[in-house]
Amino acid sequence: MKVPRLATLFLFIFLTLSSALQAGEEKMTWRLVLSQTSGGCSLTLFADGSGKLSYGAAPYMVRVAARTFDYEYINRSARLRALPRRADARSDIEPASVVFYESSVVRYLNDTQWVRGLLEQGWESRLPPRAGLGEEDEHASIARTCGFR
Repeated sequence: MKVPRLATLFLFIFLTLSSALQAGEEKMTWRLVLSQTSGGCSLTLFADGSGKLSYGAAPYMVRVAARTFDYEYINRSARLRALPRRADARSDIEPASVVFYESSVVRYLNDTQWVRGLLEQGWESRLPPRAGLGEEDEHASIARTCGFR
């Protein structure tokens, strides 16, 4: 069976783009963002168990060592706890939030203590500030705004 040139060209483009997407996908998709409250203290988790702590839109961040977290376990746990809408959250608390790697849609979590525990675990496993880069100030700012001791 003879394959038309246009079909061959389409197949070549498809295979090329598919492999490029798969190579880039590994870096892009393995990320999970948990926030104590919407726009508050946040933890971004990566597939290697590392992370970064930040606060809202502030330009500061604290790096968390690799293998601190079990990414797959936390990802599954967050999916089980996630609510489809903010309206589904308990009315007596400010819910935590989560953003999964495959979308930028914010989901909400009633289990704020679970999220706070992950934030504190990240703080306990923070990497030391790198000298000369002003990271000492970033650590102090994150400690203050997120309530870490």
